[in-house]
Amino acid sequence: MINNTVYESLVKENSVKMVRKTKEGSISSCDLEYQYAYRDFNAKKGAPVFVQGTFSFMYNKGKNPGFLFKIAPAVLDDTTEKWAIVTPPYADVFTSGKSIKPFIAADFVCENNGKCIAYSDKDGSMAQTLFDKAPFDIEIKFSLSKGGTDNSFTLSSLLPEEKYIMQSADWMSCNLEIINKISSDIQEMSKKK
Repeated sequence: MINNTVYESLVKENSVKMVRKTKEGSISSCDLEYQYAYRDFNAKKGAPVFVQGTFSFMYNKGKNPGFLFKIAPAVLDDTTEKWAIVTPPYADVFTSGKSIKPFIAADFVCENNGKCIAYSDKDGSMAQTLFDKAPFDIEIKFSLSKGGTDNSFTLSSLLPEEKYIMQSADWMSCNLEIINKISSDIQEMSKKK
């Protein structure tokens, strides 16, 4: 019974929001922060799972732009009524049905026991893959047990359509700010040569 009550309250919290971060007054990242609740009947006997994470486009002056994906699923233990974060053995990000796995630079356990995947974009092709699609959407796939069934959701499914369109537009606008910074850095470097 507690599972149903918890699940029903968590589903109301499903969301995605754009957060613009700065460092010393200058843009450092554009983050899509998400949270998603579901019941996992495959790996966790129907226990509620509350997934939180981010998908970020990051800027560091003088370095290649990068992306970072974080996912931290927390499972409610029926007996102790406590939440425990599970590091997914598998997690991947898709856009337009294609995995962005070819761009992975590092795959590691985050500070909160979630899974973090860093992506390198040396030639801008990953940004092009992500930003050339309209309407922009990300599908996240992950499993809670090694070799287990994948769970999947799209960021657009976490908000009503008009709110998601606004968050997506804000994210794209923030990303354009980073792209302009990178372009300006390149011009600055070419003048020094």
